[in-house]
Amino acid sequence: MTDSYKEGCREGVIFALVKDKELLIEKRPSKDGVEFFIPNGGIEEKDKKKDEDYRITALKREAKEELNIDILDFEYLMDHKVDEIKIWFYIYLIKKWKGEIPNFTVEPPGSNIKFADLEWIKIKDYKKIFSLPSALKTCEKIIERLNLL
Repeated sequence: MTDSYKEGCREGVIFALVKDKELLIEKRPSKDGVEFFIPNGGIEEKDKKKDEDYRITALKREAKEELNIDILDFEYLMDHKVDEIKIWFYIYLIKKWKGEIPNFTVEPPGSNIKFADLEWIKIKDYKKIFSLPSALKTCEKIIERLNLL
């Protein structure tokens, strides 16, 4: 797997699944206990070899690998460069998907090794959960876009 880069940053996709005013989050293990993320994944050079936009190819591939779902309808929200970890995220709102969301993700993809728990949270509570600017900005954009205020 060769990562894709833009302006010296790795490229990645964030896929925000929202249903009934709730957002799907990952609870990943960390040295301090647990960190909270909106599901995301890296863009790979192989994603650029398809007929569609490579970001969309990566979005669909990562959602299948991470959540075992097929994305049926989505909307681009924004992109966000995270200078601290040198990653450029393309952020998408997933409006419709096919498949059952599992209780946890696995790493590496295709294995049975549990990596992160998945949980639905009320989107209005995002400030209690997230501290990372990319997650905060994503939630603000979702709330604005879906008129959830």
